[in-house]
Amino acid sequence: MSRKPKTFDQTWREYQEYVKEHAIKEYKLPWKIANDLADILVNGKLAKHGNFIQALLQNQLVETSYFADECNWNNLFVICRWIQNEIPCTMWGKDAMKWQGLKNLEEE
Repeated sequence: MSRKPKTFDQTWREYQEYVKEHAIKEYKLPWKIANDLADILVNGKLAKHGNFIQALLQNQLVETSYFADECNWNNLFVICRWIQNEIPCTMWGKDAMKWQGLKNLEEE
């Protein structure tokens, strides 16, 4: 799911909705975090999102736990599982802030 399927004749917005719905249905991610992660996957711009998601995608465990609200804290395992299984490894880790989004990769 990390790349836009070749059979998709939909817009990037529709693909973003597909990613979000998959994260909610298959992984039981909370709506807000699924929405933010789908937005980052497609559009990039991690810096416009909150401290929790920035710390999470940069593998900063202490900061992630500090910024997590109760919902994110209770769902941290499934959020991490979704990140590990469903998104490109270049979107998370030490280079997470450089991620430009799938739609920008297609334009290159």
